[in-house]
Amino acid sequence: MNMLKNNFNNRRSFTLLEMVIVSVIVVTLAGIALPSFHKAQERALQRQALANLRLLGAAERAYISEYTTFSECTCDTFGTGGSGCDNVVNGCNYIFKVNLIPKDWKYGVIGTAGAGNAYDVWAARIGGSTCTYGFTDSGVQITTGNCQ
Repeated sequence: MNMLKNNFNNRRSFTLLEMVIVSVIVVTLAGIALPSFHKAQERALQRQALANLRLLGAAERAYISEYTTFSECTCDTFGTGGSGCDNVVNGCNYIFKVNLIPKDWKYGVIGTAGAGNAYDVWAARIGGSTCTYGFTDSGVQITTGNCQ
């Protein structure tokens, strides 16, 4: 019995100070890693928006060449409002058979009928940064706001 008691007392366990030091190190490492993770996540969302814009532009170009007019998901103002631009994603998803989800980005196609069916495609960030990307029908990229 005495031998069992001695074994229990000789066992070394972590002290409170050691636990606090380990906790501080873990929190410090997490503080260093999280901003990098958020930046990488934002860059991934921006790349996704650019890829979706290229897809939307190609789909609009094909639609115009087939029907010689803009698709029904085209609106006439840039950005986040006016003339039904807030709801163009559902129309584009239906017409072009794509799956644009307006969770992080708001997408749209802006048509200029007087300019020989010229159009721009755009994506405006919802929440997060104030980034807006766009492409003209000739493929020129337009970037406004805080795009990193």
